[in-house]
Order: sequence, then structure tokens, then C-alpha cells
Amino acid sequence: MTVAVGGTLAYLQATSESPLVNTFVATDALKISLDEPLFEAAYPDKKVTYAPGDDFVKDPTITNESETKTFVAATVEIELTDGSKVDVEDFDDYVSFQWNDSQVSVVPAKNGKTLLIYATTALEKDNSVVLFNKVTVNKSLQTLENFKINVFAYGVQAEINGGTNTCE
Repeated sequence: MTVAVGGTLAYLQATSESPLVNTFVATDALKISLDEPLFEAAYPDKKVTYAPGDDFVKDPTITNESETKTFVAATVEIELTDGSKVDVEDFDDYVSFQWNDSQVSVVPAKNGKTLLIYATTALEKDNSVVLFNKVTVNKSLQTLENFKINVFAYGVQAEINGGTNTCE
């Protein structure tokens, strides 16, 4: 008795001659602005001379200048003269903020050096949100040193293809 086993093994392979390329172009339709109208009126040179316990107006305001509804947010950090950033948990050693609680939420960022403030609703065109209204220098501050309060603003469109994003 003879048994024969056989088989054929074939590898089929093909490659397209040209790649499929899709080009995505970012829109320039999203535009926000950040200004401080009351602070800039009170301190045209943007410098505040302070003593412990002083209050001063500081009103960072984000405005949606886009045609589309936009969620806005900001980060706040305290920078010392040597360029180092104050830990969020130590902000109160320097200043306290009077947050606009009716329009914004405030959470510490993961880096520990920044507070994240975001508007709780999307802004329509030409609408604004004031992040905070006043800063109070800690009255127990022992060493007076120069520092900066840096505010950076961000925006993201609230509507995509007729749908609505949510912000929680």
C-alpha cells in the first residue's frame, strides 16, 4: 500500500501603486481673546506695588470672537522672579483669588503648578466670561518678593457637524 500526501502552498501578495492621501487643514475660524479691562485701566503699566493684605482688581476675561459656539478655559500660575512656579497648594501663601463661581469651575491641574479654570457653559459669539474679579495678597506674607500671576486662555469649538460637545 502506498500513501501519497501532497499539497500546494501559495503566497499571494499585492501592493497598491500609490498611497491614498487625505489632507486635513485646520480652520482659522476659532478665535478667542484674553484681556483685563479693569486691571489694565487701574494699572496701565501692568505692574502692581503691593503690601500684605492688599486687594487689587484683576479681571482676566475670555471672549469668544468666533462665529461658532466655543468652550473656553484658562490656566493660572504664580511665577517667582527666578522662573520657578509656586505649587497650587501654596498659592494661598501669596494670594487668594475671588473666583467668578457663577460662571467658572476651578480645579488643580495634574502638574501641581497650575490651576485650571473652565467656563461651565459654551460661549456664543462676542460673549465673555470673567474668570476672577479680585486678588488679595496674603496679609501674613513675611517676605515681599516680586511675582507674576500668569493667565493663559484656551478655546475649543462646542459644535461639531451639528452635534454638541459637553463640558463636565
